[in-house]
Amino acid sequence: YAVASVALLFLPAIIGQSWFTAKWYNTSLLKTQRVADCFPNEPRVWEKLGWCYYQAGDYDKAIESAQHELRFDNRSVQSIAYQLMGLSHLKRGQNDEALRLLHHALEVDPDNDIGLYRLATAYDDLGRLDEALPYYEAATQAAPLHNPTLYRLAAVYRRLGRTSDARAAYEKQLANNPYDVSAVLALVELDIELDTRDAYLAAELRLLNLLGDLPNDPSLRINLGVVRYHLGRIDQAIDAY
Repeated sequence: YAVASVALLFLPAIIGQSWFTAKWYNTSLLKTQRVADCFPNEPRVWEKLGWCYYQAGDYDKAIESAQHELRFDNRSVQSIAYQLMGLSHLKRGQNDEALRLLHHALEVDPDNDIGLYRLATAYDDLGRLDEALPYYEAATQAAPLHNPTLYRLAAVYRRLGRTSDARAAYEKQLANNPYDVSAVLALVELDIELDTRDAYLAAELRLLNLLGDLPNDPSLRINLGVVRYHLGRIDQAIDAY
């Protein structure tokens, strides 16, 4: 009875303390803010908070958080901060300032592969493909295993009419990751565009090879239906659909 009585006395206090503490950790933004408040002089803490604000659409707070990182004498830390500021300005429609900051990020740390990628995507999103292309190519040289860069590079090649270069970029994606569905589907699209029997057969083989490991992927099944329809195998196309 004594133990139970003591437990009952402490239980409300424990619950109250739990509720008091939980208010700082209910969301990833609150957790990251709490870490920044507790360790304000640690590099990258404010950057992580800035990305949380960026994801939440609060670009003013993202920029403000990134500016804290400029205190640290570390070129990689400063470069990422300028990248965050640049992308935030881009979201606000301040394109010139965004590009200036993204370029400055590379001046601070020229070997920063993610900085090359982000500058490329900024030009890409603005429709300035010729300016995006050299930065995508430089990013793939700096980080050849980064498939998102290869995928976006290939997409730019396709829009510029450089189909063979696009195909080579997708093949590099598959060399990095044989289960990259996006690369397989892109190659299938290129095969379909050729509109020859050999191309359709090549596309069918690509899809069947990947379906052996990912049998429940609907995008693969749908594309298999398209390919088999063009091969004149209507019943097999219906089965795939």
